[in-house]
Amino acid sequence: MSNTQVKEARVRAEIAEKERIENEKRLAEERAIVAKEINELRRRELSEFYEFILPRQDEAHDLREKQREEFKWKRVMQCDGTPDPSSLLEINTFISLWRDEQQRINVEYTMKQTNLVLSLIKELYHVINSISKDSPENERIPIYKNTIHELEDTLHYKWRQTAHSIMLKATDLQDFETNNFQYIAENENVALCIWANLSHNPRIKGYFYEKFGFGFDLPKPLSLANIAIVGFFLKYDYYSERSLLAKCRVRTNEYSYDPIPEPLVDETVKPVAAEVVEEEPIDPSLPADIRKLMEQSRRREKEAAAAAAAATAEAEAKAAKEAAEQAALQNADEAKDEDDVPQNALNRKKSIRDGKLISF
Repeated sequence: MSNTQVKEARVRAEIAEKERIENEKRLAEERAIVAKEINELRRRELSEFYEFILPRQDEAHDLREKQREEFKWKRVMQCDGTPDPSSLLEINTFISLWRDEQQRINVEYTMKQTNLVLSLIKELYHVINSISKDSPENERIPIYKNTIHELEDTLHYKWRQTAHSIMLKATDLQDFETNNFQYIAENENVALCIWANLSHNPRIKGYFYEKFGFGFDLPKPLSLANIAIVGFFLKYDYYSERSLLAKCRVRTNEYSYDPIPEPLVDETVKPVAAEVVEEEPIDPSLPADIRKLMEQSRRREKEAAAAAAAATAEAEAKAAKEAAEQAALQNADEAKDEDDVPQNALNRKKSIRDGKLISF
């Protein structure tokens, strides 16, 4: 390869590298322009969204407060003898009187009280969910939850009393076929199943309640013992609020107003050589959330511009290094070609030089 061809190849490589760098700069500028337009569109849409949603947020808050007041007035005008679960005095009086009552311990009354207690618990949950985030009643939420736990504990205590009262009458209610005691009481919220071993018959090894899928097998020592087995089935959610995982759940009272997703655009801003445009000041009349969002967006644009400038400088340095390495390789090839010239060519040159000297 002659020196002319090497120079031409080097020039073509430099021209191609310059064109590549110019194309990258042009594409970077175009992407920066597109990203800026999308960001401006997003700011405008977000501002319009806030102008639309903020008045309605106030309306929703006023409507929630109005419903809360209407619910309180409805509870005052109910006058059916049931306690107000949000009144600590009334609900504590109800729980104390019911827990200490020993006269009406029967299935019918306990089922009736079960329906009442569950309606009070449901009402308390409605009160908790209707309390807004900035309401002063937030301090009463732990009190309401403690009231719910006390109502549930008292309800289960009364059901244990009722089961004990029923088992005291087991002899009068025993089954004539097996001479044992089988009992079922059920409503829409709870179900109570009781089995008592009255016959002490070793042939009877167990019992199964088909309706509830509940059964058991007795070992021989227990088949001769005085035992009773009680199955208490709850048809409402009693465990969720008492589980350890319930403490990990965070209830969000308000909606985070940011429904517009981030644009999936490479926000590569203009290169360093481009002119610096002065930023327009942010309108102070905009809401604080919008001003903060605009400041964050401009900060991201500056960081992206700095990153793009650093990437361009690194690419140019890399291209210059590759060109220098290529030139060094070409010079090494030329030197190698000169060393590999055949010996006869050298002899021919020497003989021609000697002949010229002789003739001279």
